[in-house]
Amino acid sequence: TLNKPIPFKNFFVYPVLMEDYYNFQIASYCLLLEKNKIPDPKIISMTYLDFLYSIMRDDAEMSDVIKVSFFELFRICCHIEPQQLFFSTVNNKVQFVVNIDNLPKEELDIKLAVNGSDFNELKTIILKQNIPTYDDTYIDPKVEKALKEAQEFKNRRNNKKMFGLEKQIISVMISTPLTEEQIHKTTIRKFSMILEIVDKKLHYQIYKTGEMSGMVKFKEEINHWMIDDKKEKYADVIVDYDEIAKKII
Repeated sequence: TLNKPIPFKNFFVYPVLMEDYYNFQIASYCLLLEKNKIPDPKIISMTYLDFLYSIMRDDAEMSDVIKVSFFELFRICCHIEPQQLFFSTVNNKVQFVVNIDNLPKEELDIKLAVNGSDFNELKTIILKQNIPTYDDTYIDPKVEKALKEAQEFKNRRNNKKMFGLEKQIISVMISTPLTEEQIHKTTIRKFSMILEIVDKKLHYQIYKTGEMSGMVKFKEEINHWMIDDKKEKYADVIVDYDEIAKKII
């Protein structure tokens, strides 16, 4: 909430700034692989860290991509360089030690190691710290595929396409006192929220002005722009039974 780094093990996890937006897109790739949707019991039973390490070690096609993503993640989110990370295997489980003080590998305290369980926690912190809309709720792969297709179809039908990053930055600049330099030093999380709230406030003002003028009447009360009415993922393409029944009848 306050853009403060979060202590984790023997290091800190920092919110990423807008100036590192594209680097974060590279880094977050290794955190967004849907391991448990791969139909292989061996992979499903792995920890996420074991899964990433197995790709680095065994997948010739994806190894370099995951390595770049993984080390970039620690560089921009934890301010840790690749030479400060040491992998090891304990009881067939992967872990790594972050060498903050540049001590010789043999002198590192094993208590500082990050194991599979720790990495799951770290993964959640980084994603929630930088992506306000992140939702890790499990959805059956077949259902999710259908929902994504429905969302894509709706977007194509409505001809809706969100501005790219450059135009999003310009939108915030013309809607707030923030300069481009200040936006570069804003965290990705806060920038996303600013963009969302600027849009919500503008729509509230338009709707309220129309209502108070007597020119427009709404069936439901207009929520104040500061009321949190966050929708569930895919909420705009999910139709419940009652709505379907009304249309059929």
